Amino acid sequence: MLKQLKIVVGAAVTATMVACGGGGDSGGSSGGSVSVNNPLKKYEGTYFFCDGNDKSTVTFSATGADGLSVIFSSEVYSGANCSGNILGSYKLDEPALITYKDATSATLPPATVFPFSATVDRLTISIGPTTGTLKGSGVKDNCVSYSYTNNGTNTTGNRCFELVIPQQTGVSAIYLSPDNQYLVTFGLENGTLA
Repeated sequence: MLKQLKIVVGAAVTATMVACGGGGDSGGSSGGSVSVNNPLKKYEGTYFFCDGNDKSTVTFSATGADGLSVIFSSEVYSGANCSGNILGSYKLDEPALITYKDATSATLPPATVFPFSATVDRLTISIGPTTGTLKGSGVKDNCVSYSYTNNGTNTTGNRCFELVIPQQTGVSAIYLSPDNQYLVTFGLENGTLA
């Protein structure tokens, strides 16, 4: 099953991810053998987040003793709640790489499924240089045009994507709820994980 997430392509993955099934112990990897002690192995799996008609997806695969390989993609649908036909599909051509730094404490989003704060895994994420591929019937240049009606409200616009990604490195953090149903990602804002 897929899990949920929202992605900002760049130096950090930033938002709350809702899961269905939790991290696995598949043993599969890229980039060499995976240590059973890899502290990020629990995050392996595919996560998605639907925002209106935009479904963002990320797949984590454990690598080595302390890493994750991350593949980003997105689909823009013709209808609300990621329904209808796919108007455009975007995927980064190369994975981002995550390396474990340490464990630290952070405040979690205000939701009843989370404690106020918890121990999170702090990491370094590195991406690029790479390119993104965008294709589909609604694609023009680097954008996907859409128009749909949801509960009587018309929504039109463009979802635009970066097609050339420069090399970027940043600090982030991730947290997986004890029931493996929710994944929260943090970005570094003014020196604080948020």
